[in-house]
Amino acid sequence: NPGDNGGGMYEIAEAGNDASSPFHLSLASGLRARLLHEGFVNYRMFGAKSDGAEDDGTAIKKAHEYANLADIPVINVSGEFWIKDTRAVPIQTDVNWGNTVFHIDEQKNTGRAANFEVLSKTAPVEIRFSAEEKKSFLKTLRPGVKLIPELVGYKNHLISIQDNNDRIGVRAGERYNASSWAKEELFYVEEGGYIIGDIAWEFSDYTKLTAYPGEEHYLVVEGGTFLLSGNNPGPLGGGYHLGGITTRRSRTILRNQWVGLEKGREDISLTPRAGFYTFSHVYDVLLENVRLIPWEQNRAGTDRDVQAGTYGIGGSRILCATFRNVTAEGNLVHWGVFGTNLNKNFRIESCRLNRVDVHFHCWNLTILDSVIGLRGITTTGGGELNIQNTTVYNNYFVNLRADYGGKWAGPIRINNCRLVPVLNQDAQVVSGLPANFDYKYPIGIAHQIIVTDFTFDYTSSPDSKATCWLLRFPAFSETTEGIRLFFPYHIEFRNVMVHGREKGVRLLTLPDISGFSVVSRRGSFSSDGGETNAQLYFENVQLEKPGPDSHTPVQHLVLNMGENKSYKDDRALFPAVTVISCPYFSGSFGEIAANIRIDNSSLSHFSAGGKKPFKGEISFNNCQLNAFVHSETAPIFPIATSQSVSFTNCRISAPVLAGQTRPELIDQLSFLKLNKLVRFNHLNTRLDPALLRYCKEKGITLSPKFIAMLKAHHELESESV
Repeated sequence: NPGDNGGGMYEIAEAGNDASSPFHLSLASGLRARLLHEGFVNYRMFGAKSDGAEDDGTAIKKAHEYANLADIPVINVSGEFWIKDTRAVPIQTDVNWGNTVFHIDEQKNTGRAANFEVLSKTAPVEIRFSAEEKKSFLKTLRPGVKLIPELVGYKNHLISIQDNNDRIGVRAGERYNASSWAKEELFYVEEGGYIIGDIAWEFSDYTKLTAYPGEEHYLVVEGGTFLLSGNNPGPLGGGYHLGGITTRRSRTILRNQWVGLEKGREDISLTPRAGFYTFSHVYDVLLENVRLIPWEQNRAGTDRDVQAGTYGIGGSRILCATFRNVTAEGNLVHWGVFGTNLNKNFRIESCRLNRVDVHFHCWNLTILDSVIGLRGITTTGGGELNIQNTTVYNNYFVNLRADYGGKWAGPIRINNCRLVPVLNQDAQVVSGLPANFDYKYPIGIAHQIIVTDFTFDYTSSPDSKATCWLLRFPAFSETTEGIRLFFPYHIEFRNVMVHGREKGVRLLTLPDISGFSVVSRRGSFSSDGGETNAQLYFENVQLEKPGPDSHTPVQHLVLNMGENKSYKDDRALFPAVTVISCPYFSGSFGEIAANIRIDNSSLSHFSAGGKKPFKGEISFNNCQLNAFVHSETAPIFPIATSQSVSFTNCRISAPVLAGQTRPELIDQLSFLKLNKLVRFNHLNTRLDPALLRYCKEKGITLSPKFIAMLKAHHELESESV
């Protein structure tokens, strides 16, 4: 009857030699119907009933198998279909699902088979070099290389190299049982052996070298609504369960899709999902205009918890993926919407995601114009991490995963972003807190960190008293195995504000800098001077104001040498510290070597040196020294240094103790005592009105010599008045 098989045109004939073809319909009287397609097929052409009782997956799979053989698209823009037992529907041609609705029975999931599989028509090949070619290839393959002549014959291929005998990325934590990864790289070969995808490692050998052919056109799978039953079955051999659409074909575009639960259904799965969308060994893929859900993991109680992360998007070995206008949000019951590994040149644009998570070896990550929800941004790896115009609802803006070493081997740049803390706990812009553990590769927070126009937003929790940090480093700079952490050669924070409460931020604390190693920079210090190799720059940062009831000083920036420690070599950390327009700055600099410059700021606390002197130059320019002290007898601004200290156009205010101005404590200053002492270099140093009133009230007349020394004093001159 017209229309009963999708409006297809058929040739009706007697059964012939091809009568057993799965694409032919058997009719009465020994006749058969052979489909005469008009450049596309749909599902009803192959017997889909859409009655909710039968498994439409059988017809759907047959339609795609036919389309793959005929190299034509599947165009099925309407209707509802029920997928029950069928899995692994192969897609090798364009698909337009339009307004089609798929009802997927997750109870029928079988573990590692997705509902749909986007596949390449060409198989990967193992690359086999001669001994001489292999030697030359390994010599060429190194960080920074862009041309690999040995791979000229593999243009338009995604290359995967693994050395299973060289294990890296050992995962910290008892539950992971010291699992690790083979040293591995992924890159794409263009014309003339030019490669896309930065090389991070050097290889002395490999156990597997594979070329995955890149397609010569984009395959587009678009449209469709996917309603899931939520009852993914219990363990079926362990591991993460696939579902939805898995992509193992380069140059694939997935777009304009909606994924959710059937009406009235809940996510009751106890088995972790690998993702409705998963990607494996692919180059240049796009996920665009998609709504899906993060799955539940931490339900009320413990009997219904999923005992691992469970994802809406997953995969590994992905190069040049873009997520654009993807939405997947939930509350703290939901786990991260995606978790991937070996994800390189990854872009997230205009998305709303409850989590951005690349576990192991993310390389080059860009996040633009997006909102990241309660699970935040967690990653490890290297290359360039660029985040712009993005809001994160979490207590960490970027959390470098401790289980993989809290590392980022490259620059981090954050611009015009906002962090909205959701828990009454410390908030941090960038946190890298590895365990004291041998991860089998170098670890460190970054090579460069630049953050501009950043806001901590407490509008929804104005009573929060939690501490805000710009950076959090570990308490150690060298592991017990003697592995030195690398340290950024440039840290810069400009225009950091707090909105919604008065309490400001703190900068960073490094209790032991002795073991840090600065990448590709040398430095040194002696009693005659020194050369810095790292820049710590803070400008216009709204700092936390010392509280009147605090018994210890608020410390915004702490750089100390560990007890009985010393610098390792000229790669150690010798920083130049610059603080500009930062109110209430409090700095504690122990027996380290550094150059410190503080401009246009007020200082609530400052110390340098200890049992051994501080090495380096210190300068205060246009500053107000407004000490917040916590004892009537402790020295104020104690400075013990072997080199020069300079005060230019600075004003000294009366000390504050327990919220009260105490001008009589002024002689506790380490570098100035009224009519008695002026130490270091001074040019136009002034006393504030409260101190001058105190002198007048107490009948203290400032001597002309003391005033002259405030006006101009050189360290080579006598410090006694």
